[in-house]
Amino acid sequence: SIMRSTLIPDLLKNTALNLSYKFENFKLFELNRIYLKEREDTFAEPTYLTGVIVGEFYPFYWKEEQRATSFYDVKGVVESILSKIHCTKNITYKVSNQPYYEKNSKADIFLDEKKIGSCGIIKDDVLKSFEIKAPVLLFDIDLSRIIPLYNEKDIRFKEIVKYPPVLRDIAVIAPSDIEVGTIEKLIKSVGPNIIKDVQLFDVYTGKQIKQGCRSLAFNITFQSETSTLTDKYVDKLFDNIVNKLLREHQIELRQE
Repeated sequence: SIMRSTLIPDLLKNTALNLSYKFENFKLFELNRIYLKEREDTFAEPTYLTGVIVGEFYPFYWKEEQRATSFYDVKGVVESILSKIHCTKNITYKVSNQPYYEKNSKADIFLDEKKIGSCGIIKDDVLKSFEIKAPVLLFDIDLSRIIPLYNEKDIRFKEIVKYPPVLRDIAVIAPSDIEVGTIEKLIKSVGPNIIKDVQLFDVYTGKQIKQGCRSLAFNITFQSETSTLTDKYVDKLFDNIVNKLLREHQIELRQE
């Protein structure tokens, strides 16, 4: 058998094949070993999970419109995979230097500050070399670094929270060099027991945004396990988020 050092080329070949058969919207993955040379006669054999998303996004909720996929869709797939194996607490994302991704649509994935993979949008010139004319999103995860940490004994069941969540959106103007993951982590730190989720849903750069910055919009989920949250309490947390973003990273609330 061929001792492959990455699963990516074969996945792109299969992507091209499926497109040639007139499939337009699909997902493919491969779970397999790769071979990385360590010394002259020694190879490491990590197991990688590598996948692609091609075409438009089909929402789970039927009332939502079909749309083109984006970087945040493949990031969402990665987060879903990691959540299935209870591996989300110490995951961070940093700008990737992998040459086959588009410049502003790529990230390396870290677990406890150790790189475990990457995700992003494949560059056009790479796609052309495989005769692919559709956008392709890719994730590439080293499961060998994750599986040893997975322990079924760590699984705990909790009663479903009976108190309703409160959803708030926040739009900010942030320096372009500040990573989204840094902002999400900072928001959660304001109320780690109350802020259950932070999701980026919009990125904008345009004439209204000053140079060197971008507009980022997040959806924040507040929820208490012991009581119903009041608007006054959530407003106070929201103000604390705004103040902390400004104080620590000069991130301003976007004024409409």
